[in-house]
Amino acid sequence: MDLCREIGISVAPGAAGPNFDQDVWDFTPVTDLAAYMAASHKRWNLAAIRNPLWRVVAKEYLVALMVPTHEAVRNLPSAFRVARTVPACVNKHYELIRWLNWLTDNGVTDLGQVDDHLCDSYIADRRTGHDKDGAIIEKRGAVNGAAQVVAGLAQYHDLFTTDRYPAGFRPFGGKAAVAVAGLKTPAENSTPPVPAEILQPMLAAALYVVDTLGPHVASLTRHIKAERDRVNRLPAPRSPGWDVLLQAINRRVTEGRPFNRVPSRIERSPDTPSTSPIRCGGSRCATSRPRPVSAISAVNGWRSCGPR
Repeated sequence: MDLCREIGISVAPGAAGPNFDQDVWDFTPVTDLAAYMAASHKRWNLAAIRNPLWRVVAKEYLVALMVPTHEAVRNLPSAFRVARTVPACVNKHYELIRWLNWLTDNGVTDLGQVDDHLCDSYIADRRTGHDKDGAIIEKRGAVNGAAQVVAGLAQYHDLFTTDRYPAGFRPFGGKAAVAVAGLKTPAENSTPPVPAEILQPMLAAALYVVDTLGPHVASLTRHIKAERDRVNRLPAPRSPGWDVLLQAINRRVTEGRPFNRVPSRIERSPDTPSTSPIRCGGSRCATSRPRPVSAISAVNGWRSCGPR
């Protein structure tokens, strides 16, 4: 199964997205994911689940969340009908690894052995942790995420092909994950809506930037990149050497053509040798070496110092 095609997300040209049969799902080539999504969250290492039968269970559960219209999922009475996105399932895959490996560490070899005692023991292990100062704290958010996955494997019981909980088993007595975690679901959104006099101008400005300015910015960006690539491919300038320079000077002398005037911003200090400090725009600029050939050529009107 091509996961990207089933989920409905795009992959960069010439790249390949993850396949259901792979134990590592690498979403790195996907172009539809948010730029802020960490690279580590795009690579799902389901091979970390030590029981190979449970890897299939984890894969089937994740696909069911992301592709609820799949023929194996859409007829399940308790399945979610709204597709979860790849970023929304990142923590789900981490929680699956933790739960299934915890069962392995506690001697469970078959999901049919899972009971309330095991579920409650796992939640007890996840309930407490330590803050940065080492103090014991209650991790209600972590418990909520863990309980969702433990209960989710019962919710999709009929989907799994390699192993499953006992028929009719409902972890935590059927309580919702937020109740298991001790969290309260707010009755209403506590964030007030943005007033129309603020929202409408903001949306209008955003649409103008995207629809009107955006194409020009994209075109200019491509032009700048192409120009930089062109410049980077140009050969490096080379000095023509003193012989060529002297020939150009002698030709001017023979033809009676004067040299170009030295720019007023560059004048030699009258009381110093040619290799000593020069005066640039009224200030003294220390230098311990003669001016390069290319600079002398430019001052004298000779323009053949470019690439040859």
